[in-house]
Amino acid sequence: ETQLAERASKLYDRDFLWDCTLYTTAELFASEVARAQFMVFATTGMRRYELGALTVEQIYRYKKAERVNGRLVFHEGWAISINRAFKDKQWQEAGLPKWNKTRCIPIADMTYKVLEPYLANKAPSDRVFDTMTHHTLIDDFKYLRDMCNEYGVTDILSCPAAMEHLTPHKLRHSLNTFLSTSDIKDILTNEYMSWAKQKKDNVQRMQSHYTHINVNHLAQIANLID
Repeated sequence: ETQLAERASKLYDRDFLWDCTLYTTAELFASEVARAQFMVFATTGMRRYELGALTVEQIYRYKKAERVNGRLVFHEGWAISINRAFKDKQWQEAGLPKWNKTRCIPIADMTYKVLEPYLANKAPSDRVFDTMTHHTLIDDFKYLRDMCNEYGVTDILSCPAAMEHLTPHKLRHSLNTFLSTSDIKDILTNEYMSWAKQKKDNVQRMQSHYTHINVNHLAQIANLID
C-alpha cells in the first residue's frame, strides 16, 4: 500500500497527468483490458459509446510533420476516424457519434502502443474492444475507485473527492482541463474534443463545463509572482 502511494506521488511530482499516474499502477485495475480502455479514454477524450463501437479500420496511419533545424521532417503517426458510436445501452445499434458529428484525431504514440495488441488478428470491421459493454465499464471503474481507496492513492490526490466521481466521462473532463491549462490554442482543443462543430454559442459553455481548475493548475501563477 505504501509502495503504491509513494510511486504515484513521485509520478505526480513530475507533473504527469493523474490519469497516467493511475495507469502506471497496474494493480489498481480489474484486468489488463480495463487498464487499456482507461488509457484510451484518458488520452483521446473519446466518449464511451464511441470507444465501445471503435473498429480496427477506424485507426489509420498518417504523415506527422515537424520542423527540425528549419527542415520539414515526416514521421509515421496514428489517428482515429471517430465516425461511429453505439446509439443504445445494449450496444447493438451503431450510427454517427453525438450530434451526428464526425472527427479525425491524431493519437499519442503511447496510446497506439496500448491499442496495438487489440488490433492483431482482427478483420477491419471487428471491434477493438469486443468485450466492452455498458455494464463492464461500470464494474471496471467501480473496481478502480475501490482499489484507489484501498491502496491509499486517493489520499494523495489534490482533490480526493474527485475519485468518487471517476468515470469514463470524467476522463474527458480531465483531458480538456489539461489541454485548456497548457499552451494549446482553444481552437485546437475544441476541434479535438468535437466542440468546434457545434453551434458557436455552445463552445464556450462546453469548455467552461468541462474545465476544472484546482490549486495545482494555479501554482504556476504563484511561481510567476515569485
